[in-house]
Amino acid sequence: MKLYDLSVRKPVTVFVAIACICVLGVISLQRLKLAFLPKVDFPAMWVMASYPNQNPLILEREVTKPLEEGLSTIKGVRKVSSETESDQVVIRLDFNWGMELDLIRLELGLKLEEIKPTLPDGLRHIDIFSFNTEDIPVIQGRISAPGIDLSENYDLLEKHIKQKLERIPGVAKVDLGGVLPKEVSIELHLDKIKEHGVDVGEVVQSLARDNVNLSAGKIKTNGLVYNLRSQGKINTLEEFAEMKVTDSGLLLKDIADVLYEEPPIGYRRHLDGDAALALEVYKESTANTVEVATAVNAIVKNEIAADPLLEGITLLVWGDQGKDITEGLDGLTQAGLYGALFAVIVLFLFLRRLDATLIVATAIPISVIGSFIFLYAFGQTLNILTMMGLMLAVGMLVDNAVVVLESIYQKYLEGENAVEATRHGTREVIVALIAATSTTMIVFLSLVVSDDNQLGVWLSSIGLTICITLALSLLVSTTAIPLFASKVLDRFKKPEEAKNPGFLKGYTAVLNWSLRHPVWTGVLLLGLVGSTALPFSQLKNFKGTSFKTERLYMEYEFQDFFFLSDAEKAVDEVEAYIDTRREDWGLESVYSYMQENYAATSLNFKDRHMPVARFKEIRKELREGLPEIAGVKFMFDDDEQSSSQAVRIQLFGTETDILKTTGEKVAKLIEGIDGLYDIKSGKSSGKKELQVTIDREKANLYGISPEQVAETFGFTLRATYLPRFQAGERETDVTFGLRIEDRAYIHQVEQIPMGQGVKLGSIAKFEYADRPETIRRVDRKAHHVVRGTYEGENFNEMKEEIEARMQDFDFPPGVTWSWSDRLIQEDEDMDAMLLNLGLALILVYLVMASLFESLTQPFMIFSTIFFSLVGVSWLLFFTRTEFEVMAGIGMMILIGIVVNNGIIMMDRINHYRLTGMPLEQAVHDGAIDRIRPILMTAATTIMGLIPMAIGNSGLGGAYYFPLARTVIGGLASSTVLTLVGLPFVILTSHRTAKGLVRLFKWIVNKTRRGKKSQEQPAPA
Repeated sequence: MKLYDLSVRKPVTVFVAIACICVLGVISLQRLKLAFLPKVDFPAMWVMASYPNQNPLILEREVTKPLEEGLSTIKGVRKVSSETESDQVVIRLDFNWGMELDLIRLELGLKLEEIKPTLPDGLRHIDIFSFNTEDIPVIQGRISAPGIDLSENYDLLEKHIKQKLERIPGVAKVDLGGVLPKEVSIELHLDKIKEHGVDVGEVVQSLARDNVNLSAGKIKTNGLVYNLRSQGKINTLEEFAEMKVTDSGLLLKDIADVLYEEPPIGYRRHLDGDAALALEVYKESTANTVEVATAVNAIVKNEIAADPLLEGITLLVWGDQGKDITEGLDGLTQAGLYGALFAVIVLFLFLRRLDATLIVATAIPISVIGSFIFLYAFGQTLNILTMMGLMLAVGMLVDNAVVVLESIYQKYLEGENAVEATRHGTREVIVALIAATSTTMIVFLSLVVSDDNQLGVWLSSIGLTICITLALSLLVSTTAIPLFASKVLDRFKKPEEAKNPGFLKGYTAVLNWSLRHPVWTGVLLLGLVGSTALPFSQLKNFKGTSFKTERLYMEYEFQDFFFLSDAEKAVDEVEAYIDTRREDWGLESVYSYMQENYAATSLNFKDRHMPVARFKEIRKELREGLPEIAGVKFMFDDDEQSSSQAVRIQLFGTETDILKTTGEKVAKLIEGIDGLYDIKSGKSSGKKELQVTIDREKANLYGISPEQVAETFGFTLRATYLPRFQAGERETDVTFGLRIEDRAYIHQVEQIPMGQGVKLGSIAKFEYADRPETIRRVDRKAHHVVRGTYEGENFNEMKEEIEARMQDFDFPPGVTWSWSDRLIQEDEDMDAMLLNLGLALILVYLVMASLFESLTQPFMIFSTIFFSLVGVSWLLFFTRTEFEVMAGIGMMILIGIVVNNGIIMMDRINHYRLTGMPLEQAVHDGAIDRIRPILMTAATTIMGLIPMAIGNSGLGGAYYFPLARTVIGGLASSTVLTLVGLPFVILTSHRTAKGLVRLFKWIVNKTRRGKKSQEQPAPA
């Protein structure tokens, strides 16, 4: 029994089934978790090795290279990159999207255990990090208190802010940035060390030996076994101070200060000019993001704000993932509801009957509610991507219902009763419905399965949601629509004159003219399609218009080494100027971060959707108005991941020094390119360091080895870590080293005792030398970056100009170059999009060929795709919209949508042909019969996407409107041109095929006659 027959014969059963779908859908909706993004593992892992106060060159040789060599053998590694700094080494391993990171983490841990014996003993620890979308903080805030140094108030902030938030159900952890817990610091006095002739190495060994708990085995007594433990741990600071550090009874307090206080922070933050601390709240993996964020905000507003001990301290929440989710979902929901309303209004204008309009409109809520069942079953969340899929689907959900109801209604007007009209009308279009829905679903299924790249991973949620809703719309169209139609049609009779509306007469006249003048029709169609070359060639000038401009990022380039205090002074001057323009530029907040030799300022605008022209104007005003600060230059939009105008040239080689020199030459090479500003080679300037050269003869004379000198440096200058100290409920670090004031000058360092009455200055000489700030490597090669910002209008022309200059540049042996990872990724995404487009075309062809049992008809229907290019190109051109990945996704969607118009028309023409009607008449009548459903389905889809096309919804830093505008423009032009162009293509194809057949027969016959004439005997 067919589904549409079941709807007529057993209406109660079908109605109950539909009700069950709705009930289960509502229940599933209540159980679906709200999230900002679906859970996605970022295909990279980081290995961080901590080694404080070490030379980056030494770390590169002893730590970075061994780690790179060992970790590069892990299965599936696509790229290995590293950054070596004075305090740590960070190795990044990139993998392909879709790999199981849990297994990789296990293999990575085992590999590190193999490598550790080859690494220096000074390494404190090696950590492994990975990232997925659930690791994004649900709440980000800043804590500020004008006139108060919060970096010395960790205990207060921990007890009254951190612990209060950690007690909230669903909160996994709370991080405070810019303030650290107290630790024990043992600061040696150089004059007292010299006075008592203390060997620093022996002091360290004594402290490490006397501050441990050791297992002493087991003992049996009275049939019971007890573990023995020797308690040697120090429990109070007084015990530390009273420890004997020499055999003569010298106490630690006689040569050092034992302090318990917050350690100094190597960086600072400013929020709107005031010193600020960072607050980040993370949720548990199973917790509801919106509920956790709401609870955190409630505690912040009601308890923390009212705490009298926090008077004068302000906690500003600036990043609220719960708010982003609700606002994003509300925006998409509102746009979807408007789209659905517009679609219903369009239906009513065509159908002119409220009952028929409501019948078709039922496809929207049933399909959407039913989709929640499958989203819940597949473990999905209700996030901005699934909501995006539902919003895209809204306009398409009524397409099948419109075609079914239109076919039923035509049968009803021909005199059949409601039941027979329902059966016959649905049966006539069932093949077209399956073909149209299948072609659309196949396009989106290609998004679901293509998860081997970043674009595919993010779009798979959208594709899955649309496929589910479209499948349900097909089910609704073959069950609910026939059910309601069979019960409602007999109640009202549509006026006879409504069968021939005015637009139908006009279309008939245009169609008749086009069929009578095929040459002119072909010329006009080719001219329209050919005209797309002009707008498509200009779309590259609109680069950046599809990305958000909610913040402006600026970095400080220090010509010489700047200490933290110097960097903060520069930031203060810049912030003072920016504050004078706050109202003019519409700034919401100004945030700055600074550390030694590095600083950055971010301007966050109130208008989160600022026009690109205004954004560039503000950037120009800022560049021209910034105060001149000695030794400081400013770089704009250096945040490559969020800036579509950032230009990066990567250099690779074997020697860092050679790359640095080459980078400076490349920077000069690209100077003068129109629109290219802020050109800079490298990231930051290096730092001076004190190098010690040991006189080996003198050292050997006193029995002192270079290892002893290095250890003494580690104990005194770099500071060493001793066994941890139990301070109440918390374990804290214990550091040991010289006081800062005793190691500020060379003459002080020279006085460090080496034992046996020998001072360091007597066996070594000191000199300052340059030290690189950070050493970067990619795939075990040295890496250097030349960067800049493009302010012009034609990004591609600028790229071509740089490529031409780089082509003529004389690179040193072994040095190569490439564009930045972001630009390469953009090209890869576009290549993947083109591949998906080709795959979609092939799959759509196969589906249509199998359903129509024809190899030629799908090619005729493909003409609708070329017709869509007219609207795509010109609408994007007139709206100044960039053609990028989102627009490419729109083109993929178009392939599945625009062929539906051709399928509906072709199916009707085939139906007439089966009745024996001549081809010309079948084409004419088929086009006339299908104009209403074609116009209705196209209009509902277009109206459903209008809110998205004019709205500001988006994902990350990219807007959705290029996608919507691409679909709207392409569908509009394809619909109009298909109504005239497809009949022309069908008739022209058949006439051409007949002409080719006649030509072939003529050639064959002529060939045969020629052979016969040759075979006849010559006359005698």
